[in-house]
Amino acid sequence: MPESGTLFFPEDYAPDTFKLIELPPKVEELMEECRDSGITINFSIRGGLEEEAVFCTPNETYQLKEVLTSNSLYVVTPERDRSITLSHGTIPEGSVPYQIVDKLNSIVELIQVPPKLNKIPLLIGNSLYRGPSEDAEVTAKQTLHRWEDLQALVQASDEELRYGLKEVNAVCIDGYWRMIDPGYLSIVLELILNLISAEEINPEALEPERFLTELADAEIPEFIVTHCLSSFSHPNSDDTLRLDKDKVCRFVGEHLLEERNDHKWPEKVFIDTWQKKVDIFPVNLTLLEGLYFTEVSINKERYITYVPISSLPTDPAGRFRQLFLLKPRGAAHEILPYISDLAIGKKRDALLL
Repeated sequence: MPESGTLFFPEDYAPDTFKLIELPPKVEELMEECRDSGITINFSIRGGLEEEAVFCTPNETYQLKEVLTSNSLYVVTPERDRSITLSHGTIPEGSVPYQIVDKLNSIVELIQVPPKLNKIPLLIGNSLYRGPSEDAEVTAKQTLHRWEDLQALVQASDEELRYGLKEVNAVCIDGYWRMIDPGYLSIVLELILNLISAEEINPEALEPERFLTELADAEIPEFIVTHCLSSFSHPNSDDTLRLDKDKVCRFVGEHLLEERNDHKWPEKVFIDTWQKKVDIFPVNLTLLEGLYFTEVSINKERYITYVPISSLPTDPAGRFRQLFLLKPRGAAHEILPYISDLAIGKKRDALLL
């Protein structure tokens, strides 16, 4: 026959000490895998004082949503000393005393959400690398961030954070993560593209050493040439690189749009200018989704306006409000690229309903 128990509150009882988290199947399986294999994996809760905290696995980010329960849950621990004296009453003979550690009236659900990578440019965008001649002045005036700083400040898993840094072409210089000035990076990329065109180099099999040698005359640091090549290419099995034509075209196209941020581009003029800049790859406006809106003038000429997703509010309501102000009659295919960072999977499509 099981022993009976007596619940009691200790004199130093402090409520709201514990939180009960309901794990999604993916997270539960990952934790069980860690337990069974003996491998240590770090889980973390991230967010600043003014932000809602998120739970991060090594590769995913989850919103922490507190849900009230209809019944209270008690967290208890058995008290070894059965002769314990209570402030009111005594422990019945033969009964096991259980100390109430906490009383829970809610559980915390984990809901997968997109990482908040928009914070990366805000943190490291003021320390742009513009070349060796100007860098001492920049680093003396601006706050620099190490990997550990970004982990603490950006609400994203480590894998998502690395992806976000790659998307903004960030580079680690002397232990600090920096963005490269778009104008400077554009010059380096243009030198690479010009060399490929002039020397008729196969863009599917680039030899890094050749570019390091050729660009040394232009006083481009080796680590910048290496970073530029790795940012806009993929490795082959034979240590050569194949240029990522989509990323190259998108970067060059965005840089052109950004240069005339306050003016509209006639669509035909823009495409012609863009094609001349890239030269070795065909360009297409689909490569610039989430960067521009088009409009048709009275004389039926089409114009392009630079509207990067980074310039819009991060909350769904504010994002849609701004989008409809900019494009009152925007079609779904025009709006979807601008909400890609607001939700995941089917939840993203539901935002349009």
